[in-house]
Amino acid sequence: MKLSKEYRYHILCEDVQTRTFIESFLHALDISFRRIHSNMAPKGENCGEQYVRKYLYSEAKLIVNCNYQKLTLIVCTDADINEVQQRRKQLLDQLRADSEKDSKGAPIDVEKECIMIWIPKRQIENWIHFLRNEDVTEDIDYRHSGSRPESCKDEAQKIMEYFQNMIAFEKVLPSLSVAKGEYERVCRLQNSR
Repeated sequence: MKLSKEYRYHILCEDVQTRTFIESFLHALDISFRRIHSNMAPKGENCGEQYVRKYLYSEAKLIVNCNYQKLTLIVCTDADINEVQQRRKQLLDQLRADSEKDSKGAPIDVEKECIMIWIPKRQIENWIHFLRNEDVTEDIDYRHSGSRPESCKDEAQKIMEYFQNMIAFEKVLPSLSVAKGEYERVCRLQNSR
């Protein structure tokens, strides 16, 4: 399964490293950078996770209301010290609450929309280090501390190959396995429309 080149992709994420990783992943799928739009938390302003929760409804509403335009939303927020399912519940609770506040808004069922939610346990750097074949757990903080994002083109290529079952890992990070399920679900939705 592969994401469609006919779709445009909106990315909602916490930081420049995450944006770089997702854009590299989409490029590994031969999706043109012209088809990618990113909405990232401004550097130095509040918490990136709060930013993602704040803008999730407006981005999701755009995907739902512009179904004829073939849009897909990729949401990526770190689980940090929380569990992946706990962070997902927080996101979906916020989405539900924002839907209820909007008098014109109908509840958005993420499972039925081209909305992919990735939640790396700790942060995206854990996935990057894992994909470099490093002995990585989801309990260690691998946060990148530089002012510029790390290059992650090779790691993005590997995750693309893993998601398409071109490669397998003996032991995979649980949060990466959940992300693969999200990828497959969105691919099926795209193919059915």
